[in-house]
Amino acid sequence: MKKQLVIIGIVALLVSVGLSGCDILKSDRDKFVGIWRSDSGENNFTLFSNGTFVMPDQYYGQRTGKWSLKDGKFLMIYDPTQGQNFTSDYDYTFSNNDKTITLIDLNGTIFSYNKS
Repeated sequence: MKKQLVIIGIVALLVSVGLSGCDILKSDRDKFVGIWRSDSGENNFTLFSNGTFVMPDQYYGQRTGKWSLKDGKFLMIYDPTQGQNFTSDYDYTFSNNDKTITLIDLNGTIFSYNKS
């Protein structure tokens, strides 16, 4: 009996150590939070855990707004006080251990970003 408890304890320890570094349990929302950069250097953006974003813009200095996930889509809702009263929505997929995201807009245009 004592031997079985030791074995169970060791297995439990190994499983907990194995899962502690595993992102499988991370939600899509958590995966989005961070700084995202495109290869071209255009349309980079930062997503914050409070559901807001900042995006540098050559005309406005920077765009701000809110982001969310709804019905399997990634939504960016631009701040109307900046003259940008619209919402962009994208299908998305993560790859490269959640360090790369591919966004596809309603027109089928594909955008790829890497997390910094």
